[in-house]
Amino acid sequence: MKKVIIDSMPEETRVAVTEEGVLTKLDIERSVLAPLVGNIYKGRIQNVLPGMSAAFVDIGSGKNAFLYIGNGELPESLRQMSANSKFHIGQDIILQIEKDASGSKGPKGTMRITLPGHSLVLMPTSDYIGISHRIKDEETRTRLKTIAEKHLPPNMGLVIRTAAAIQSEESFVEELSKLTQLWETICTQYKVMSAPALVYRDADIVVRVIRDIIDEDIDEIVTNDNESYLRLRGLLDFIAPDKKRLLHLYERGRQIFNEYGLEDEIGRIYSRNVSLQSGAEIVIDRTEAMTVIDVNSGKNVGAGLSLEDTLLRVNLEAAEEIIRQLRLRDIGGIIVVDFIDMESKEHNDMLLDKLRQLADKDRVKTTIVGMTNLGLVEITRKKSRRNYAGTNYSDCPCCGGTGQVSSPVTVGIRISRDIREVEKTNHADFGYEVEVHDTVAPVLTRTGMLNDLARELHTKIKQTATGAIHPSRYVISRLNNNE
Repeated sequence: MKKVIIDSMPEETRVAVTEEGVLTKLDIERSVLAPLVGNIYKGRIQNVLPGMSAAFVDIGSGKNAFLYIGNGELPESLRQMSANSKFHIGQDIILQIEKDASGSKGPKGTMRITLPGHSLVLMPTSDYIGISHRIKDEETRTRLKTIAEKHLPPNMGLVIRTAAAIQSEESFVEELSKLTQLWETICTQYKVMSAPALVYRDADIVVRVIRDIIDEDIDEIVTNDNESYLRLRGLLDFIAPDKKRLLHLYERGRQIFNEYGLEDEIGRIYSRNVSLQSGAEIVIDRTEAMTVIDVNSGKNVGAGLSLEDTLLRVNLEAAEEIIRQLRLRDIGGIIVVDFIDMESKEHNDMLLDKLRQLADKDRVKTTIVGMTNLGLVEITRKKSRRNYAGTNYSDCPCCGGTGQVSSPVTVGIRISRDIREVEKTNHADFGYEVEVHDTVAPVLTRTGMLNDLARELHTKIKQTATGAIHPSRYVISRLNNNE
């Protein structure tokens, strides 16, 4: 049973998808931190770097957008929008954001515009036709391509989504017409606006989620917000009237995510360790460059099975959870997985096949690259929007995002080094007072580090503890003759 549960309030909207009661997808959008992906801007080029084949474009969002410009010439389809065919500083251009800002990096833009609909995606600045790989029937693929070639305006491209497989030609043409009209409106807006400016804002999270997954086997859509309920009814009226019966307005007293048992699951969504039913676990570590996942057998002893069969069972179970976690946390980029080593090539092939089957179900492009010579599985997954971690967490002010702070002994050694350096040129006749964190003080007392240093320097060192200081920091001050 698959459900879409929407928790909406003025500050934040959360959309959860559950399958058989298990959370498989979570999207969050906040009014003060709305994503830029899908938005179309009239930007102004601030810098051109031919060596990087890139330009940096002011879109009015605070951080300039990175734009790949290839050989430095505007695409043929966009030259009518510019007085110059080459990219240059001060030039106004149209671009769409395909990846949100992350850390110190600004958003990433593209001039390959896409306008998604329910069953079609119009590409007004490209000129090819693509068909969803999920449409397997060759006769259906041929029919859809023929319709597209017949009605698609010249010099435009189209992606035919899975939902189009059951569409009539009339519905196909109607949606295509609406998308081409939308592009004409965007072009008109672009001409009259002054850069930098937002020309078109992509649909919000509620519309996006329903638009993208409504053709899957959904059993219920429930929201606690009356406005969202009415908007969804209107949307379903247009794209899937038969699914209106699945939509319900939640009006009970309890919070909707509590009602469906989701809050606890969401609370664990960014745990480093994820336990599996068998007693095994996976450990997820994220870095700037990639995500690394380790599979541990943990408490799984594989009673009644051979060692190789036990390892295969654990790895297959871990594969399912890993793909679920990639979707749930919206992890993108390069992912490297260290599964438990298996000697059998047949079992390794079974594991890769399982991963590919699971990846095919992910709406975000996920590729199982293969297994390296070291036995590590490489996965790539497209990333665009700010994920759960980027929305809900910021770097720890104590550890700077590393997850570690200096040990008490390390702090003591730094204190010793600093005091010795001062003593080289200016002896403290009355000694020093050293203020450290509550967790550091007991260790310094137990080791006697500061007492030994005081005897060495023939001075006094007074230690005080406080919870109001960073665990890795300390304050050294001179004592006067009254202390």
